[in-house]
Amino acid sequence: MAIKRSDLVNAAKEMNELMGLDPAIDIKGKPDAIVEGLIKAKELLTPEDVISDSTKVVLEALEEEEAPAPKPVKKNGKKSKPEPEPVEEEEEPEPAEDEEEPVEEESKEEEPATVDLKKVLQETRKLDALKALVAQNDEFKSLRKGIEAFVGLAGPRELKGQMLRILGGTPVKKIEPSKSEGSAVAYTDGRKRRELMEKMISEGRYTRSQIIDSIIEQYPGITKGSLQTVLTDSKNPKYNRFPKLAVEDANKIFSFQD
Repeated sequence: MAIKRSDLVNAAKEMNELMGLDPAIDIKGKPDAIVEGLIKAKELLTPEDVISDSTKVVLEALEEEEAPAPKPVKKNGKKSKPEPEPVEEEEEPEPAEDEEEPVEEESKEEEPATVDLKKVLQETRKLDALKALVAQNDEFKSLRKGIEAFVGLAGPRELKGQMLRILGGTPVKKIEPSKSEGSAVAYTDGRKRRELMEKMISEGRYTRSQIIDSIIEQYPGITKGSLQTVLTDSKNPKYNRFPKLAVEDANKIFSFQD
């Protein structure tokens, strides 16, 4: 399905605030860049993260676009169904099996085992699964002693990078410790900022300015504009990130609807 740029931008705004992304998704960039940022951010979501229905729709649509369904080929104005038989005939190497088997067996003793492992490694994303590969394959024997050092959000990428180097593949770009620690802190701060904002709104005695000033005082790294956006969105059923919809009275005091 075609996704409007406005929907991509709104989803990117929400993911930037929710995940505390560093660097953040550039909402003024090209649609392809925003899509790429959303796909990467989606991989960092945890079951505890709460996102709006509109953002869920965008992320699900991106998943569908990543794996497009094959379209039937038209012949003489009619749609023809794919015929499996010709494909099977092309892939049948039965007459040459006796001649090729010795070559395949010899190659299996050298490279294919590594090639298969590369494929499995490229498709593996979770840290626990990567550590299991290290434990099960002697190619990664040198990594076992310090395996517990790979932790946190950067753990999977750092470990996969080391494993690819051992297999002679293209290594994943290594994230410096200081940067990964900063990302983890930003992610934690984002969650705490939302909790503080939710608490102040639930008390029903703080104005927009008081809420923003209080959060900036405790988390100097956040911008006033991003907090303004979250507060404004909290009154909109489409973009609200809190359990209840917020209202702002004539005195600019925020509270949750009963």
